Amino acid sequence: MLLGERAVVEAEHRLRGEILDDLLGTPHRDPEGLRRRAALVGLDLERDHVVLVARGGDSGRRRRVTELAGGHAARLGGIAGEYGGNTVVVLPAAEDPGGAARTLPSC
Repeated sequence: MLLGERAVVEAEHRLRGEILDDLLGTPHRDPEGLRRRAALVGLDLERDHVVLVARGGDSGRRRRVTELAGGHAARLGGIAGEYGGNTVVVLPAAEDPGGAARTLPSC
């Protein structure tokens, strides 16, 4: 049962990473397909979003920051992942983007 749960978590993680890559790299390639896949992980692309980027750190630290940010983003209806060697977090828009940044877990 644990292996099955782990496989589901890994597949969802992979899907979130692919969505993030498509959003930042090729958002116009297949917009309808992107909307459908985003909806599978609870991301509503019809809403405005704020994008936060954390730079620097070694790969182990960056991976830990990305994991923490991913869980936080998922609870808020967003996504997080690594893109271009940085941790990128996409959250539903808030009136105060700085406030959204301050809600992220820190390492």
